Amino acid sequence: MDIKELIIPKISAQAVDALSQPTFGPIDTGTNSSQAGSVLISADNTNVEVGDIVNVTISINTNGTPISEYRLTIDFDATKFTVIDTDTESEGTQVTLVDPVFVIESQEEDNTVSSLGRIRVIAVSEEQLSLNRNVIEFQLQAQAPGLTAVRVISEGEESTQLIREAGVGLSYTGNEVSMTIQSDTVVDPGTPTTPTTPTTPTTPGTPVTPSIPDTAIGDYIPQFVPMLFGIFLLVLGASLLRKREEVKKLDKRLP
Repeated sequence: MDIKELIIPKISAQAVDALSQPTFGPIDTGTNSSQAGSVLISADNTNVEVGDIVNVTISINTNGTPISEYRLTIDFDATKFTVIDTDTESEGTQVTLVDPVFVIESQEEDNTVSSLGRIRVIAVSEEQLSLNRNVIEFQLQAQAPGLTAVRVISEGEESTQLIREAGVGLSYTGNEVSMTIQSDTVVDPGTPTTPTTPTTPTTPGTPVTPSIPDTAIGDYIPQFVPMLFGIFLLVLGASLLRKREEVKKLDKRLP
């Protein structure tokens, strides 16, 4: 058996749920406060709407003190956020390790997200190394409006631990990032809403009875009277003219 495993026993999770995630146990952090490191959370947006995605980064700074393992526990409100899975090939939900040196030995056991809102990651190195870089990234998607926070758990049996030589823990400071989630349907109070005018139903009109033209002759008599009188005058004139011609001829015949 490896001497390192005898000195620093590693306890891993057996399943994805919170009840089966790693129980780290107490680690002696020593008394030299000048060697304290930091485990810090940062987010690219702290004021979001439901459905928005927040990019979260975890960084570790050991202030020059070499460590061989870090065990991170990050807490979030599972009623407000869900973690977007970055490893679809492994069972459960995982976050992304961006540390180029430390490794996660088992994605399903040492990189877990519980349904209760706990992210736990165990990463180890074959050598003692100091750190001052980002180690983990993950995305949170907002699910419900409200005030919440993402925090580093630094107390209790499941707290975050930085483990150095001979299994001694390095003291550190952690932080939390407060976030505000707003509803995705925000109404601008400055814009009054115009009430909708109800549509008045159209009353069917009374059907129009088609008019039948009056063909009575009496209606046309006044129109024909002048015409008939004119014809009469023409006939009378022609008759008188003919009589006059006949009278002239008769006068010529008389001696």
